[in-house]
Amino acid sequence: MDSTVVHAKKTTNEPVGVNITLYICGSKHGDIDNLFKGVTDSLNKIVYNDDRQIKAMKSRILACEKDKERSEVEVYLLDALGNIANH
Repeated sequence: MDSTVVHAKKTTNEPVGVNITLYICGSKHGDIDNLFKGVTDSLNKIVYNDDRQIKAMKSRILACEKDKERSEVEVYLLDALGNIANH
């Protein structure tokens, strides 16, 4: 499985948005909101200081073959109006 990992040099205190796509084989999996929470909790103190900074989110589950299971996570900074910063 190919993967790209980008590490933040330091955590941010700014508001962020998070997009998560879960590629899962089969129909037996947890609730999407619980899966999202597990991923965002694991990023505390790594990407952002606290998951309360998440002000925008999108999550989806897509079917795939067993050998293609993965999670794709995008974290982006938001400006004071809640728009994607630097756009």
